[in-house]
Amino acid sequence: MDELLQAVGIPKKGTYSENGSYVIDIDDYDEYGKFYAILEKAQENEILTALDENSVVDVHTTDVHYLTYDDETEEQYELSLLGNLDQNIYKLVITKF
Repeated sequence: MDELLQAVGIPKKGTYSENGSYVIDIDDYDEYGKFYAILEKAQENEILTALDENSVVDVHTTDVHYLTYDDETEEQYELSLLGNLDQNIYKLVITKF
């Protein structure tokens, strides 16, 4: 996971959830914006692919998805940037397929 975080440019560590996903808690909306910018830059650099058809953004929630594939390990990861704007809860969830 450390290699993926480094390749994408994510500066913060997280923990594994019970279902095996890697979860990074994001402190506030400002930090959420920084994570969004990092993920968009990684997309521009072709490290990630945006899954626009799975993403939802409205005045209450954000749910933005990206996909990446590791050629060496042949592992695929989905990165989900989640935000509940009403409750000020933000997370980046990384799931391996």
